[in-house]
Amino acid sequence: MKGKIFLVDWDVDAATRNAEALRREGWHVEVETENGGRAYRHIRTSVPDAVVIDLRRRASHGREVGSALRELRATSTVPIVCIEDDADGREQTRARIGDVRFASLDALSMTVADATRERARAARDAAKATARARSSRTPTRRAD
Repeated sequence: MKGKIFLVDWDVDAATRNAEALRREGWHVEVETENGGRAYRHIRTSVPDAVVIDLRRRASHGREVGSALRELRATSTVPIVCIEDDADGREQTRARIGDVRFASLDALSMTVADATRERARAARDAAKATARARSSRTPTRRAD
């Protein structure tokens, strides 16, 4: 399994197709199709490797979910990938959510994989930097 994705999509048929496509690519997928608040509550208690939000229906609801996730410490670095066809919509989404990626349906799995790898690399780099900072603060003993 590649990792866990939470898919937020208000179109049940599209959500079913997208979830199945991602599962065929090796992802574990959980889906919410009715309630953005319920999606938010679930994601914050069971943090996925990535969140996919389909903005083609109810874009404002999807942006609200993404924005709320960015404000939570536990989910602030979780990659958010949006399905958005409209250039103006993409700008609105960037303004609202900040760090977000966009993907077509064809490239969705690859975009999510890239985003999760990037997040893991950043976490490793941060851990190394923290370890280096700690070791440089540790006083050395002098042999007398």
